[in-house]
Amino acid sequence: MVFPCGTNTDCIDLVTERFQNNLDIYNAHSNRDYKLSMSMGATYHDPEHPRSVDELLDHADKLMYEQKEAKRHHRK
Repeated sequence: MVFPCGTNTDCIDLVTERFQNNLDIYNAHSNRDYKLSMSMGATYHDPEHPRSVDELLDHADKLMYEQKEAKRHHRK
């Protein structure tokens, strides 16, 4: 999913925090044997250093996989 939300990291932090909080609430009220988790890669458009949409998506994808890898190492 792509969520445009401005040109600075303040919005990115707010969006990711809200997603995580809602996921935590969902997991707390779920009657499943497993918990849902998420990994996100967030980037923003910098008017001073413009990049194409494809470059922004590639960067966000890279960051998401770095977060996934960090979570994997944390669980071990």
